[in-house]
Amino acid sequence: ASFIGVVDPYTGYDRQIITDLAAAYEVVLYPSKGYLFYTDTGDAPYIGRSSMDGTFKEAIVATKIRQVNGLAIDYTSKRLYWSDGVQDVIEYCDFDGKNRHVLLKDEQAHIANLVVAGNFVYYTAINRQRVTKVNKNSGYKVHWMMDSHEYGRLESVDTHPGDVQPVNKDCLNKNGNCSSMCIPTLTGYICACADGMDMKDKFTCTQGDKRKPLPILRGLSYREEGVVSENNIPVQNLGGPRAVKAEDTSDATPIIAGSVLGAVVLIGIVVVLLFIYFKRRARIAYEEQIDTPNVKFANDSGISNAGFGDGNPEIRINS
Repeated sequence: ASFIGVVDPYTGYDRQIITDLAAAYEVVLYPSKGYLFYTDTGDAPYIGRSSMDGTFKEAIVATKIRQVNGLAIDYTSKRLYWSDGVQDVIEYCDFDGKNRHVLLKDEQAHIANLVVAGNFVYYTAINRQRVTKVNKNSGYKVHWMMDSHEYGRLESVDTHPGDVQPVNKDCLNKNGNCSSMCIPTLTGYICACADGMDMKDKFTCTQGDKRKPLPILRGLSYREEGVVSENNIPVQNLGGPRAVKAEDTSDATPIIAGSVLGAVVLIGIVVVLLFIYFKRRARIAYEEQIDTPNVKFANDSGISNAGFGDGNPEIRINS
């Protein structure tokens, strides 16, 4: 079983908002509209959409989809892009799932992650030793980066500066007067409390029987071969959704695609996407900056983050 939850980045207290998922994998947010898009990579995979408080949940893409490895929002054209690692395609649609189109097909590439920046889509693939750049409307590939075996297996990709994520002005202004979490919705925003806490009125939370907070401000911990390791992540510029993804793949074939047991994704009140992959072998990271925006990518194991805006609660995926 898998769930998506909201995490207060200051206290670490959390609230589950979507609990009936088989294997949650990717999450992206549109705070000014209150949209939460996510993928479920279970036996019947689909792309879902809901309000950021977990209400109005629906599947918007549920056919001809196999293994969604990447999900990205184009805030300019109001499109949702995704990569399918089994079908080796990148597709896009409107926010309601309509006007679906195949942008490109890259045979035997095993497409991994993708990001939209300006008029282009940048993506990585397990069987490509480069970041590929294509026009987001035509799918035309731009020749700008050669294959290099030094890069190894590229998995994550991001840009800096990235496209600016529209913020939720209600939550940005004094946290919506909420004592704890201010969560954007399709109609505005709501104040919410952590699981185990009680809502005194529409704005104030009381103690209740609250659970122990998540240790997100102290860094992520993982255990391997009896040793506990710490990977401390500095928390800065909080104020909009932040996403942290941790995967323990110590006993699995190191492939980015597929449903991963023990995956945890945290998305914060400030949206910053951060991918972390833990492996037994040494971590190799490579970062290259080319023109503007600067494209960052990591192979085998790496960390990638980009600022997306201010004013929204963190969201966690646990599978």
